[in-house]
Order: sequence, then C-alpha cells, then structure tokens
Amino acid sequence: MQPRIVQIVPTQLGGVRDYAEGLAQEWAKRGIDSELLPFDEAVARAESLAERLLRRVPADEPVRVLLHFSGYGYSRRALAFWLLRELSDARRRIGARWHLVGMVHELFASGPPWRSAFWLGALQARVVHRLAGLCDRVVTNSEHHAAWLRAHVPSGVPVRVAPVFSNMDEPADIRPATAREPALVVFGSASTRARAFDLLGAYLGELRALHIQRIVEAGPGPASRFSAAGMACSHVGEQTPAQLEELLQRYRYGLIDYPSFHLGKSGVFAAYAANGCIVLDTAADAIDADGLRSGRHYLSLRPDAAAALKPRVADAMSRRLRTWYLAHRRGRQATEFLDDLLR
Repeated sequence: MQPRIVQIVPTQLGGVRDYAEGLAQEWAKRGIDSELLPFDEAVARAESLAERLLRRVPADEPVRVLLHFSGYGYSRRALAFWLLRELSDARRRIGARWHLVGMVHELFASGPPWRSAFWLGALQARVVHRLAGLCDRVVTNSEHHAAWLRAHVPSGVPVRVAPVFSNMDEPADIRPATAREPALVVFGSASTRARAFDLLGAYLGELRALHIQRIVEAGPGPASRFSAAGMACSHVGEQTPAQLEELLQRYRYGLIDYPSFHLGKSGVFAAYAANGCIVLDTAADAIDADGLRSGRHYLSLRPDAAAALKPRVADAMSRRLRTWYLAHRRGRQATEFLDDLLR
C-alpha cells in the first residue's frame, strides 16, 4: 500500500506553497497519494485540524503530515500560537498513528528597536521552539536556521538541512556560461528586484569588466528605476516558468541581493543555480555556508571582484554551482522527505 501524505500550507499563494506543490508533483509521478491542506485560523475555527485529518485518512492508516512553516504565513505578526494548539490537539486525538515532519522555511524576524520585529522576535522564536518540539523530525533550508533549531529542540528530534529547490523545471543539460550572451538577468518580486538594484550602481565598473552591456528585469509590478550610461535596461514583465527558464539559459549572469548564509533559502538563487547562471550577489557579507563559497560558486560584487573571472574560471563557477544544486534537486528532496515521513 502506498503511503498517504497531507501537506499543511498557508492559505495564501507564494514560495512556500510552490515548494509544497513541487514535492506533490514529484510524489504523484511515483504514484504516491498526497494532498495540500491550506490552513489558517479561520479554517481551523470552521473545522479543527484533527477533524480534517481524521476525515481524510482511513482509520487503519498512519497520519503522515508535512507541515510547511513560515510564521507570517499563519499569522499577521507571526505569532501562530493557535497553530500550536491545533497540532497538540491533533497529536492527542490521533495518537500513535500521528507522524509530523516540520519544514521550517523561516525562523523569526529581527530588526532595530524602532521596528516591530525587534519586539516580536522573542515571541516568534517561542512559537518556532514549541512547534519544533511537536515534530518527530525537522527540516530547514539553511545551516544558519539548523544551528538555532538544534540548540532549541529536544535532543531526540533530528534536524537536517535541505536548501530549497527551484520552482521552475530543472533542465537536463545547460550551455556553458561563456557560450551565453554576457547579459544580467534580475527576477523575483518587485521588492526583491528593487533591493538588488539599490546597490548595483556602486558596481558599474565591475559590470563593465564582466562585459555586461544589457540588464533584463523579469517579474510582476513596475520596472525598477535603474539606469546606467552605456547599459541597456529592459523590463519584460511577469514570465511563465518556461519563458523565465529560456532567459536564464540565454544569459550568463543572474543578480541577487541576499546574505550569503541565507542563499540556501532563496528560490531565486535556486533557479539561477539550476540553470547554471553565474550569480552576482550585492549583499555585504561573504560568509561560507551550506556548501557555498564566494568566488567559487558565486561572485560577491566587490571592487576588482571581476578581475579574476576569466572564461575558464567562469565556466567552472557555473558548473560548480549547478553541481551543488543537483545534490538537493526536487526529485532527491522528494525522496528524502518521503524517508522522513515513513520513519
């Protein structure tokens, strides 16, 4: 008998939901029955989690649940204490058949004292702490998150790291980086793109050293207000996954502004990696994390950073990043999550 899996996800659309759908698609290819259960406090008031699960899973089968957790997906201030009550009640009512794996996409917010995140962070951390303690196993997308979780969950709860996979198709083969047009692609939400562009003006010399004369911006919302002499900038709007994959295969570079120790949790970075782009990161740090090294798997934009990126080095960087990605591609992660759920 094939296992039956229920994935709990936030009700709103977004990267967390896309990630769960990607796993469901992989399991479906293998004939494994799974269901996405969008859940929030209003849904819980109408019918409890325990009742929904008992109605879905036959009485003689294990109740295997994969919970995708991002605090703001379940509560406006990421204080989802109601979710803890639902999970505790479900575990009590379902008993020995209950098996919960938690995929922690986000921990908790932080910030300066004049922002609400500073005051809410400790309470948000308490939610994550208690949530992880309710799980049989915990998975997260970066070693930075895993280190915190290992220090705060019961010693008997295993924690493993799984950097996110791309929400687009994963090409079977890619063109060498130097066989592509030396243009720069920027994609993602409007805020993600704007953050990357905000710091790019300081590195125009580096872009020219990389022979970049064209920037292509893809994604919903208005174009970012970025211009540079001698640089052609175009906004192609929101793209289908197939169109976006074509862009990433056609152009050599991808732009991101993301702390290096969080690159494993970025879907944008995963898409660049899957397609063998050379990633240019404008973030200030360059801390090695999750098997990634600046200058080896991606390029941190710094003065003179481009000087060492000769054609052979560029192709090697592209191949290394894709090899790193393939170690946790979607199909492999579907297998690993299935192992977690069947234990």
